[in-house]
Amino acid sequence: MVHTRDRPQLPDQPARRGGGTTVLVADRHITHPILPELKPCDELESAAIDVKTSFGTVRLVSCNLPPQRRLNPAALDNVLAQNLPSILAGKRLLQWATNHSIGIIAPRDTTHYTAKGSGDILDIIILSRLPPPTAVYTIPALSSDHLP
Repeated sequence: MVHTRDRPQLPDQPARRGGGTTVLVADRHITHPILPELKPCDELESAAIDVKTSFGTVRLVSCNLPPQRRLNPAALDNVLAQNLPSILAGKRLLQWATNHSIGIIAPRDTTHYTAKGSGDILDIIILSRLPPPTAVYTIPALSSDHLP
């Protein structure tokens, strides 16, 4: 199941591609209520679900900070302040994580490709109140310039 929140297109803006966030649930038997959009700040886009696991309920949040926007650190604090075990994935989180002494988990493989074919790791994962995974890897599951 794919849960997507597209970036809103304002009437006075020119047409453009991309934007928004997605949460992909590969197993249809996983219970995962879709949450209303978390709006910790106007700049941060998000899609979120709560997943029932053996650890209890885990909140899975996909966040995106559009280009040319500055991250309000309080926005991420608000997302993680729910006192639920959480997985926060997205880009441009390095400075915030460093300021909060939070470890970062990232895949070894490229997560974003430019139109010219060069790539970089733009997407990272932050875990809150969960044990670290044994491996993180990218998969070509979506037709996108980002690999989840």
